[in-house]
Amino acid sequence: MHFHWTFVLLVHLMISNGKSRAIEDAVKCCGLDHILFKSENSSFRCAKDTVKRLTIFANQTNFLDTETDGQCVEVYNDQAYTFTIRNGDIAEETPLTSQIFQKCCPLGYSYHPQLHACTKTDLAEEDFITGNVVRVGLPQCKLIVDYELDDRGFWSGSDFCVDRNVEGGFVRRECREDTEICGGIRCVRKCCADGQSFVNGSNCVDTFTNGLDLTFSTSIDNPRGPFAVISNRTCKRIYRMGEKRYTFNLLEDGRFRYWQNYTESYVYEDVSSQSSYCIEHSEKAGAHGFFFFKCFPEKGVKEKFIFSRWPKIVSCIFLALTILIYVLLNETRTIFGKILMNYCVGTMFMFSLLTYSQYHIKTSNSLCKLAGYGLIFFSTASFAWLNVMCCDIWFTFGGYQCNITRSTKHSVGLYQRRRDLKKILWYTLYGWGMPTALSLIIYGFSQSIILPYAIHPYVGSTSCFIESRKGNYAATLFLRFPHCLIQIVNTVLFFKTILYCMKIKNEINRINDTTKYEKKHRFKKDKERLFLILKLSVIMGLGFIFDTISGFVVMSELGSVPKYIEIVWDCFNCLQGT
Repeated sequence: MHFHWTFVLLVHLMISNGKSRAIEDAVKCCGLDHILFKSENSSFRCAKDTVKRLTIFANQTNFLDTETDGQCVEVYNDQAYTFTIRNGDIAEETPLTSQIFQKCCPLGYSYHPQLHACTKTDLAEEDFITGNVVRVGLPQCKLIVDYELDDRGFWSGSDFCVDRNVEGGFVRRECREDTEICGGIRCVRKCCADGQSFVNGSNCVDTFTNGLDLTFSTSIDNPRGPFAVISNRTCKRIYRMGEKRYTFNLLEDGRFRYWQNYTESYVYEDVSSQSSYCIEHSEKAGAHGFFFFKCFPEKGVKEKFIFSRWPKIVSCIFLALTILIYVLLNETRTIFGKILMNYCVGTMFMFSLLTYSQYHIKTSNSLCKLAGYGLIFFSTASFAWLNVMCCDIWFTFGGYQCNITRSTKHSVGLYQRRRDLKKILWYTLYGWGMPTALSLIIYGFSQSIILPYAIHPYVGSTSCFIESRKGNYAATLFLRFPHCLIQIVNTVLFFKTILYCMKIKNEINRINDTTKYEKKHRFKKDKERLFLILKLSVIMGLGFIFDTISGFVVMSELGSVPKYIEIVWDCFNCLQGT
């Protein structure tokens, strides 16, 4: 074992020495615990870094105090920059593009694997850091598992951090997408994110030094045994569980057991339970130390899913019947029939996956992630085929191709079939190709560490869809924005088609009776088709507009009236299949 660690450290030191020159050349603008802020007069100044999530690692600091011209590196607004100093002022700023090193603890701290916390030590050596920009901790992770560093090296994998172990060697902490690993190691729920704890109530604040020390309670089986950490961020309301008032135990297999008075029996909850316990360190008068807390998720979201469940099921039944009828009546021969079939298939699978994932899949497992990408694909496909219908109705009813068709007197035969085949091939390429490309892009970015946390997509960790996390806008960038663009195009096409419809109606009133009958008959058929598309599109459009607004605002937090408005509108939107 000693030889193994010696070999790993020698290899690592060779790697870090090969990259240390870049670190030696860098100069930090401010002091070790300070970063740049912009004052009210738009001038930069150094101020105390209270967060310590992003910092600069350099041998030289306080370049601004030297009052000389040159360049220095510093953090500003959660981004690392190279600043050019001229005549004592910052004249130019350039984003630093060097690779970010993921360190588990702040600079000057090492990791304590038993406490899952950071410990300040004078012996901490930072020579293993490669690069000048250091990001601290894993606050974005739901499940974190610790490993001793082995032959996999420091940098293989995706979401992880590395640090020195106070007990010797190194430790690697990895984010996990699901809770399947909890079958082999106990998983313990933590109320706050990694590196945070309660300060002055239930406010999660970056402290880094508290972690999770399970020896605080006699209600925990084998408190010194290894465990993984789950951040219980689904908690919206919590209260402290006093061990004198409540009877409970955290078992060695990770289950939480508590006594329920009205059933006079024990209730067992596994790690997938959303309304379970969590443990956190508290710094508050009268409550200093580690405590158990009972967790309750937000009720509004759950109620919305309960009310919209049956509308989704009813829509799926009607969509399936529509598909069956169109197949039996051979209505798929026409381009419109093919488009409507594809739209019904995409919408039916979207509602089916929504219903199944909300009630039958536990979050943070492989099936949840698969359902999440399926929802991304089919929801986008539903929007895409709706867009195809809007374009086709404009082309055939009031658009450019309509004029061509009339000028050639509805040409038929081989040329017509070839043109229709070419048209449906382009429609299919867009209707299914665009959702496929978008899903693959989201999957590729979610499996890499290319994007910053603000736009990094997370799928299947806390919900079976692309997640909306605090400070993360991936759902808006990769999903809501493309859907919004499609909806804008649909709206423009509808207005143009309606205007054309009104124009034709006015012309009919000015022609003779014979021609009037023929045009009225054709106009009636086209109008019926238009109204069918309008009905589908209005329902989809209004629902999407409301969904976009509710994506930025949690309606249940605005009061009972907005919460129930959201529930009613969501149910209305889910009935579009009827």
